[in-house]
Amino acid sequence: MVASEIHAASDPTLGWCDSQTEFAFTLDLLLDGLERLKDS
Repeated sequence: MVASEIHAASDPTLGWCDSQTEFAFTLDLLLDGLERLKDS
């Protein structure tokens, strides 16, 4: 599973995969969506 998360640093299309940043971004999106759903 770790191998699929780590992209080659020399690959210009993907580069290094920062899983912590991606997780935080996705969590923020989910929480914002739930907040909007709750308010509507």
